[in-house]
Amino acid sequence: MPAEPARFIGIDLGTTNSAIAEIIWDPDKPFPVTACCLEIRQDTLEGAIYDITVPSMVALFKNKVYIGEGAKRLRHRSNELGLRFKRDIFYNCKNEIGTKRVYKGAPRGFQNAVEIEQRCDVK
Repeated sequence: MPAEPARFIGIDLGTTNSAIAEIIWDPDKPFPVTACCLEIRQDTLEGAIYDITVPSMVALFKNKVYIGEGAKRLRHRSNELGLRFKRDIFYNCKNEIGTKRVYKGAPRGFQNAVEIEQRCDVK
């Protein structure tokens, strides 16, 4: 064990939902290990929500990137809003990390699973 406080972050990148956990080790406290899931900000058209469960989805709408719940809500309105799978809405991409699959209709920076992962900034 470390002799001084340390922070560890773990990510469960799931096909349906994802989560981030934080573990803090502090040898000076009576219970030196604390662990919790972090609440992640997820913007939606209706405003931001915070939750520990993040749907594994990304959507592009009106020059904004939505992750998690915001993307999920946009997916439910995709026909109405003219959004298309692997052009404006991305899900089930985790299984394509490491492949050469290219999303030809998607904008630059969203043309494969790795690019999408790198562009999605969790706040």
